[in-house]
Amino acid sequence: MPEMDGLEATRIIRDPQTSVLNPKIPIIAMTAHAMLGDREYCLQTGMNDYVTKPISPPALIEALNTWLPAAHRMPSISAGLNDVGEPASSEVPVYDHAKVQARLMDDEELVSSVLDQFLTSMPEQLDLLRQAVETEDAKRAELTAHAIKGAAANVDGERLRCVAREMEQAVHVRDWNVAKGHLAELQLQFERLQDAIQTHRRP
Repeated sequence: MPEMDGLEATRIIRDPQTSVLNPKIPIIAMTAHAMLGDREYCLQTGMNDYVTKPISPPALIEALNTWLPAAHRMPSISAGLNDVGEPASSEVPVYDHAKVQARLMDDEELVSSVLDQFLTSMPEQLDLLRQAVETEDAKRAELTAHAIKGAAANVDGERLRCVAREMEQAVHVRDWNVAKGHLAELQLQFERLQDAIQTHRRP
């Protein structure tokens, strides 16, 4: 950069005809976008994973630990977690506006932009996930659940993130009964998060 972006660099790294020492090295995209299509495009280019900016520390650690060798993995952020490493829903808020503001350095214009993008894109992603789960389209369902999880982490919507992560895990092992059972809860947690965000925006 500016002569080469991350996508082009990935193509070169993955090309067996180049002199790259390790063409299979894990590559994680870091982008300001949180749309499902962006993640798919990154993965199709040859990247292994995808995190969005502003960066959520739990989401970043989870992505790194997925690809790091076991000896180099980092401890998860564990405050308030239950026995499977997830926050107990009764112990975390639906939405933490203060954390969003702090992570975005109290830039109210940026906060508003990030929240607007989330509220605009999430209904479509939930519909895509519902269709994918109902038709048992594993690839599409897993990609969409992962995108929802990342987007929820982006706006500190921890309860929605937890349900999306459970959905992603269920789809990964093709447990469609569990996945279908999570659809209503996922919609409920989004509606609660949406209400909480709008409450904070009222004068």
